[in-house]
Amino acid sequence: MKKDIIVVDLKRINQISPFIEGLDCLEYAINKEHLKKINNEMGKIMRRSDSALDYVPTQYITDFVKSIIHDGVAEYAGIEYKSVMHSAGYNLALFDPDLFECIDTEVYGIDTIDYRKHLIM
Repeated sequence: MKKDIIVVDLKRINQISPFIEGLDCLEYAINKEHLKKINNEMGKIMRRSDSALDYVPTQYITDFVKSIIHDGVAEYAGIEYKSVMHSAGYNLALFDPDLFECIDTEVYGIDTIDYRKHLIM
C-alpha cells in the first residue's frame, strides 16, 4: 500500500447503534430492514442465471461511496463487505489500483470446498 487509506465497512451495516450521537432514531428504525438487506446483498455470489439488474442496488451503493469527494479528493478508497465463502472473512473492493503495488504473488490449487446448509424458514 502506497499510503494510508479509509474504506467504508459494510460488513456490519445492519448493526449500527441507534445511540450514536446525532443519529435520528426514527430514521434508523425506518431503515433497519433496508440496512439488513444491504448487508446480505453486498456479499452475494453472481450466478450465471442472475440478471445484471440484480446487482444495480449494490453497484449504486458502491458508486455513491466512490463519489464522496472532499477538497477535490475521494474520501474513501474502497468498501469492505462480508464474504460468502468464509463466515469470518471479508472482501475488500478498492477503487484505485494505483494505491497499491504488487510485491509478490502465489498460486494455489483448491482441493475442496465445504458448503453447509441450514433451514431458514
